[in-house]
Amino acid sequence: MNLHYEARIKEAKDISDKIKDISDAVMIVGSVAYNPDVVHEKTDLDMVVIFDCFSNFEELHKRLGVEYNGVADTGFKSGTVDVFTINTKKDFPVGISVWEPEALDKIVTLSKEEPIRILREHGFNRPSQSEILQSFSGEIYPKAGKREAYQGQVLQTVHQYKEVPNSLFARGDIFMGVMMNNLLLNPVVLHQEDDLMDFHLKQLDKNLRWRVKEIYGTTKHISIKDALPQKIAEQLPYESVLGIDSRINP
Repeated sequence: MNLHYEARIKEAKDISDKIKDISDAVMIVGSVAYNPDVVHEKTDLDMVVIFDCFSNFEELHKRLGVEYNGVADTGFKSGTVDVFTINTKKDFPVGISVWEPEALDKIVTLSKEEPIRILREHGFNRPSQSEILQSFSGEIYPKAGKREAYQGQVLQTVHQYKEVPNSLFARGDIFMGVMMNNLLLNPVVLHQEDDLMDFHLKQLDKNLRWRVKEIYGTTKHISIKDALPQKIAEQLPYESVLGIDSRINP
């Protein structure tokens, strides 16, 4: 038994129990979700919460035991912010990424034009994984995001899906970001209203399979491992790779 994994699962379930009645969905993502065997004492617990912009932000922060972020609240309600992160720390770091439902829809529908706006409390000049898109050919998409100051914090405008179409001279390619990967790499759904995540995860597979067929055809087998940063690709179990590949190949 991996005690570090068990501790993170317990913490995630405790968080879900605290907020599930005011949230549309609560999930574990990242390595705790896709490979319990690699979880160690320094592993972060990463979670995603789908939270309607008109829900009670102050109550969400209160239940999580963190300081109320009024900038995120007004940003959500005005439509300026789609995602923000609440960071807590018990015996290990916990990152709770709060998504407005529209952000989930943008990812699942493979929106190429509609960016996602992520609010960060700091780190204007620090690299962010959310700004990196990687393709099934292992290429990195240039300039996938931008940053600007926003009420004393940082607003990132990022894409999570891009396509380079086929041409007479080159094969096209599909580029994906970390938020899309979080939904593809077997998230653990702890709570959902009206089968919200079951529906959206199946729809994401369906939409991506269609685009894979259009860009790569039916004779080329693509693998999720090639679209992931090396560290994550190395941690993803072989059985998970086979399962995910079977879902997205036509």
